[in-house]
Amino acid sequence: MKRASPLVFLGLGAAIATGALFLMSQAVPQTSTHSGSYGPPKKNVVNIFDTNLTMAGGQDLAIYTVPPDRWLTVTACQLVSGIGTAWIWGENYGGVFTPKGNTFTGAEPSGDAVGWVFRPGAQLVFRNTSTIGASISRYSVIGYLSRE
Repeated sequence: MKRASPLVFLGLGAAIATGALFLMSQAVPQTSTHSGSYGPPKKNVVNIFDTNLTMAGGQDLAIYTVPPDRWLTVTACQLVSGIGTAWIWGENYGGVFTPKGNTFTGAEPSGDAVGWVFRPGAQLVFRNTSTIGASISRYSVIGYLSRE
């Protein structure tokens, strides 16, 4: 009885592997409630930034007003200013300031905003809690709008 060449077994293995890969490529993915990518639609993404601002001591600066039919969730923020000033991010709703996060000094960038939620119609503000005026090198806010 004649033995098969090792090349025959190698070819047979390659044919089986190719067939298996072809069959796996034909599988239909499970359907999902999401179409395409995850995350909010582009029109609901909020991306705000500015540079080189000056604020008086104790002043608030409203940088965004939430639409009346949406909620804003902030996922990241940063503010960089000069040394000797202190800042806090917050929400101004109906004239009432509600702090978000902790007070920080201008020498250290703030960045603890993950998950802050702002009500419909509220303003996203930062407050110069120092008594002296201050310059802001830059600030940025990233978040998204939702109906709930």
